[in-house]
Amino acid sequence: MTIGGVRPRLALILSCSARKLPRQGLAIYQYDGTAFRIMRRFEEKRRGLGWPRVFVLSARYGLISEERQITEYDQVMTDDRAKELAWGDLERAERTLYLHVPEVFGRRPHPPFDHFGHYYGFFCFAGETYRKVLTTWESRGLFRAAPLEFASGAGIGEMLRGFQTRLERWAREEG
Repeated sequence: MTIGGVRPRLALILSCSARKLPRQGLAIYQYDGTAFRIMRRFEEKRRGLGWPRVFVLSARYGLISEERQITEYDQVMTDDRAKELAWGDLERAERTLYLHVPEVFGRRPHPPFDHFGHYYGFFCFAGETYRKVLTTWESRGLFRAAPLEFASGAGIGEMLRGFQTRLERWAREEG
């Protein structure tokens, strides 16, 4: 299926990690948690196809693209911070996603967005507190046409295995 000649793709949303490199750089390389290391195993294929697009839900910055320059920081996603992002950062999150919408019919869609038609879904690796932000945004209409799917499991190990399995499936689907 294509929309305006653009094939819908998967996008990833990863929660930030406590482990970060001690320098400034692109978000995708600054975070060094296990999920980011698993995702980087697919880097060559991902770069070759330009997909999936990666977004990070950061305790400090909110929702950012993988290309965002960040510096090392130490901030935890508390319940209070999650509420602040969920109820106060929706428009900025929407703009972050919008900036990465490829042109369709020679132009980008304008807000308010009916859908992010170039994404068929958002696969998320996020703990409970981060999920509160994402599911609140979902209930407020942010992901209305491209559903959220979360890595699941009884513990972090099972979630990481599910995340890796989903990326492997994506790699097979994209051929």
